[in-house]
Amino acid sequence: MDINQIKEKAIQLVNQMTTLEMASLCVGRDFWNLNGIARLGIPSVNMSDGPHGLRKQRGEGDHLGLNAAYPAICYPAACLTACSWDTDLIYELGQALGEECLSEDVGILLGPGINIKRNPLCGRNFEYFSEDPLLSGKLGAAFIDGVQSKGVGTSLKHFAGNNQETRRMTTDSIIDERALREIYLKPFEIAVKEAQPWTVMSAYNKLNGSFCSENERLLTDILRDEWEFDGAVVTDWGAMSDQLDSYLSGLDIEMPGLGTARHDKALAQAVNSGNLSHEDLKAIATRIVELILKVSERHNLKTNDDSDVSCDDDAICDAGAIPASSLAALRMDSTTIPRYSIASHLNLASKIATESAVLLKNGGLLPLSDKSKIAIIGAFAKAPRYQGTGSSKINALSLDNPYDAFIDAGFDVDYAPGYDLKDDYPRAKLIDEAVDIARGKDVAVLFVGLPDSYEAEGLDREHMNMPHAHIELINKIAKVNANIVVVLQCGSPVDMSWENGANSILLTYLAGCRNGRATVDLLCGRANPSGKLAETWPSREEDAPNADAYPELSKAVRYKESIYVGYRYYDSVGMNVRYPFGYGLSYTTFAYRNLTYQPAAGACGRVSFDITNTGDVFGKEIVQLYISQLNPKIFRPSHELKAYQKISLEPGETMQVTFELNYSDFAYYDVLEKRFAVESGKYTLSIGSSSREQKMSTIVTIEGDIESRDYRESLPSYYISHAHRRKLAKGFSRIGGALKLQLLTKNKQTGNLDAVRYKYLKKLRPPKNKNAKQHLLFSRRLQKFLRARSKLFSRAHVTSDSVSLVIKRFISRPLNSGLHSGLKLVSKSKRNITRLRDTIAQTKIGKRYIKSKFSSEEFTLLYGLNGSNIPAEPPKRPYTQNSTLNDFGHLFLGRILLRIIDSNVHRISGEDKEDQKYIRKMMMDFPIRQLSMSGAKQNLIEGLVYLLNGRIYKAIRRLMNRL
Repeated sequence: MDINQIKEKAIQLVNQMTTLEMASLCVGRDFWNLNGIARLGIPSVNMSDGPHGLRKQRGEGDHLGLNAAYPAICYPAACLTACSWDTDLIYELGQALGEECLSEDVGILLGPGINIKRNPLCGRNFEYFSEDPLLSGKLGAAFIDGVQSKGVGTSLKHFAGNNQETRRMTTDSIIDERALREIYLKPFEIAVKEAQPWTVMSAYNKLNGSFCSENERLLTDILRDEWEFDGAVVTDWGAMSDQLDSYLSGLDIEMPGLGTARHDKALAQAVNSGNLSHEDLKAIATRIVELILKVSERHNLKTNDDSDVSCDDDAICDAGAIPASSLAALRMDSTTIPRYSIASHLNLASKIATESAVLLKNGGLLPLSDKSKIAIIGAFAKAPRYQGTGSSKINALSLDNPYDAFIDAGFDVDYAPGYDLKDDYPRAKLIDEAVDIARGKDVAVLFVGLPDSYEAEGLDREHMNMPHAHIELINKIAKVNANIVVVLQCGSPVDMSWENGANSILLTYLAGCRNGRATVDLLCGRANPSGKLAETWPSREEDAPNADAYPELSKAVRYKESIYVGYRYYDSVGMNVRYPFGYGLSYTTFAYRNLTYQPAAGACGRVSFDITNTGDVFGKEIVQLYISQLNPKIFRPSHELKAYQKISLEPGETMQVTFELNYSDFAYYDVLEKRFAVESGKYTLSIGSSSREQKMSTIVTIEGDIESRDYRESLPSYYISHAHRRKLAKGFSRIGGALKLQLLTKNKQTGNLDAVRYKYLKKLRPPKNKNAKQHLLFSRRLQKFLRARSKLFSRAHVTSDSVSLVIKRFISRPLNSGLHSGLKLVSKSKRNITRLRDTIAQTKIGKRYIKSKFSSEEFTLLYGLNGSNIPAEPPKRPYTQNSTLNDFGHLFLGRILLRIIDSNVHRISGEDKEDQKYIRKMMMDFPIRQLSMSGAKQNLIEGLVYLLNGRIYKAIRRLMNRL
């Protein structure tokens, strides 16, 4: 049947249903299955976790990845696949997952996750694509198209504003309208309009005052009316807060069905009482039946359609794809016989990992010579970190590792673990062993990164550091062998203050079950690295625009940085980063030439340029187009990604690349006009290999359709443009200039100094004797001098605290080490001014200066531009079903529940301390309503709420009703 026939049949079936039957479709049958109606031939449909593999659980379900799942192929996680920037490759991934879903009778795969990476400490960043909405949306659409091409539905998640894991089920994401439209909703808009996912999953959190599962503006006004989404909206597991409000606001399906068996009757009663119209329920039921028919249509055909799948057990085992024992276990364990080629899917997993890995640094060691004697160091070499922890955790059917892959490739290797996987701190014996085998080797390849316990669904990271043991290992090996190659296995950026100790660095993120082969192929040159970072790697966690309030512990999370997320912030303020967005090296080089722009009607046009592979080997380059507006009235980032393409070139080959630009590429969201609009003016079109490495640019004039409003006076901190950066640099140069002049005075090189400035500087001669008292007097004089010039600094947006900080940093130390190093630092070049600024940023006062960049007062004004007031944070009392153990754990009943939780945690996790810590932390954030996930009835939940609020009589009545 085509889509129109499916719609007609759905209407016919719904017309035959009773009110209770329609209501039953709106609630899950159990943890993973939708309800069906047997008498009408409507089957139940299975939903299973994804998105980097199929996690179909055995028996009792859970959404944390704790209970066992059927064996499946584990593909690279989204943090890595996004670095491919390759929609065709992501489409292939979707197709493969669709085939695997068909094989296991899974009708809907829960993914992709396309939430924006707002901060590098988000514990679930490994499951999301990017900090950029365009890249996230395009890759998400490709994934959806791939899966749904096989007749399997997807569930686009988590809609919307789910950008931290701490208290994710109860927080309220307070996002201003521009940031909401341009950053956080944009990837969902792209994916919905271009791919039409069969379902969209509402997030746990609130968005601007309303839970996402009952947010009418989000689910109806925007998703359905503006974007014309015609699929079903399903809750995240246990996300529903108020049932009636949810269905009135645009929700279709509540998941899971455990503990909510009577919700269908309550929904039917709401229709009978007039609180929900019969027509509204009918429309909901029709959408759900359409979804079921879409799934069952393809699944009914699969037994007669074997043309696109094959599975030859002997061939798979002979090729070494997986051991025969593993394949036999799959045959016995699976619900159905696999109807796809396991070998080809494993090859795809390897291909994705190879195409996506990012070469961060190459000091000349890579690619490795096959004649090299290699020390392989790090426990991750034999027990790799290849996926994240949580609902997406796959029971890997097959898993290789880098150590075995080196052996298979014929390298002469020695191995030492270097650190303990369960211990963050260095063990001298393990490090000494690693140092011994690294000494004298041609190359030492170190496998380091983040263990499972450092990043997981439900928890945010505490810092950007790797375990001390990993850092100490790098530092110790660097002392005995300068030829170090570091392979990073992690799900998000880490602090890399150890970077200078490594000659070369390959980032594999979480590379899936074929991480070993992919890593070795890249290191030895069998494949050429072509991945580019889909997120900025900041130098320090303190540099993030929201570092002062991430993760936010209150229930009202204010996105004060607005549109300045990721490179939009770092590049706009000119902050040094470890690696910029879009960055990645290759074993070959590329030349960009002949940029041209052909204007078209309105704001459209065509950009063309030539790119040539100027190296000696085949390679792939990801070319990126950024647009920036010159002197805008409305505040905007310094530039934004608007187009990209991954191209393949043989040595010496040249290709012409063309980007078609449309109206939206020049637009911003005007909150008063309530639409995307273009401001007339000049725009720079830049072609580059990263957000900071622009190869060519041209300036074009665009005729807009709106007179933008100027908020410089009311919102000055949001105008962090190039002009602002020049002022900031000028202010710091004046600070440096004062110190430099002091050095000239000391050296009596004063003949060419301005007479007026010299008059001040004469009083500041440093004492000849460097004892502490004289040094203190000199410091005070210089401090007085700089503060007298404070007006100069304030005009350049440099606070008096920052001036004091320069003094503290460069003068409070002994003169020969503090002052002279500071003078040398600021006197060489303009580049050193940036270094000075970053030095200031590291200190306590500097952090306060940077973190206060976006004030609460200005954010309140920004949020209110569209006439809205910031929602008030809900009080802790009276306690509700949305209260968590963090809210009431201090009460008598809370302490009892904590003891119950602790005993259950030990039962679930056994003796694994990390698992115990992980589960307990997550449970502290669970709202009371989540007890339904364990099968608790509504009467029990309501009774607990009454008890917490001291309403004993009502509590007893509720609990008695339960009994």
